Amino acid sequence: MEDSFCEAVRLLPAFLKEPLLLAAERTGSTIREVTIRAGVPVTVSSSDGVRFLQKNGFLTTMPPANCSVTFEQVQECLRCFTEYSLQSAQPQLKQGFLTLRGGHRVGIAGRAVMQGKEISYIKEISSISLRVARSVYGCGKKILSEVYRKPSVKTPSVLIAGPPASGKTTVLRDVVRGLASGACGQFYRISVVDERSEIAATYHGKPQHDCGITCDVLDGFLKADGMQMALRALSPQIIAVDELGGETDAQAVLQVMSGGAAILATVHMNGIDALYKRPFLARLLKEKCFDFIALLKSAQTPGEICTVAGMDEWLKEGGK
Repeated sequence: MEDSFCEAVRLLPAFLKEPLLLAAERTGSTIREVTIRAGVPVTVSSSDGVRFLQKNGFLTTMPPANCSVTFEQVQECLRCFTEYSLQSAQPQLKQGFLTLRGGHRVGIAGRAVMQGKEISYIKEISSISLRVARSVYGCGKKILSEVYRKPSVKTPSVLIAGPPASGKTTVLRDVVRGLASGACGQFYRISVVDERSEIAATYHGKPQHDCGITCDVLDGFLKADGMQMALRALSPQIIAVDELGGETDAQAVLQVMSGGAAILATVHMNGIDALYKRPFLARLLKEKCFDFIALLKSAQTPGEICTVAGMDEWLKEGGK
């Protein structure tokens, strides 16, 4: 059984940890996510799809009888994940997630309590999703070899695009690690703006994922604020961010470009044509903010890169 899965479930109460460890021993596929919902059986997601956990550790394709998790059991799991310190975990929890040692990630669903336009905290948490963190070394090799190892007048900017769960963050991390570890003939100075602690997975001040020697991590910063701070204070050659999502991010990217740094970013999309249907992305493409786009394949093959091409090539294939 792999160490990463054992580490991910180590804090769970015995009624869940033991059958999950048995399931991991029995299944031939890698478990990516475990979801604990009140009133229904635990679901386990892997390359085989969604399966349901029985108390004896067997996985079934249909929900088993008498295996539903109670609301109180969900609360107990949450207390375990916070190591019985819910109050200190609130700054992360109100954003909908919690980062664990090892970079594993707990997502939550419940009722938001608002204070003005801001979420004060989340209560009545009825669903917990544990995503198992795994660094996939080498998945960004195609980008490193086809973009950064080629002679260039300036450091190129790259957009990594793909559908949900296609491994965008994993590929981004591997590219950052390679660039900041000298894999392309030099050590690039990189600032990672890790708004949701997904790239470096910082835990108690220490990145849980290897992001290379010459990489600085700005953890928990809003992307726009973090990019500006990195540009002013850290003199990066490249600023890396995950999931560009709107006009605020687009404006920050434009400011970074004018400041002389390159951008390495990811974005959700289901096809190259979709890039031009999102106004903020269309603006960035029009301003020629990216030199290359790397397109990932699908959620069935996370981390697999279909194509890496320069913007001129994408435009010839129909982008307008």
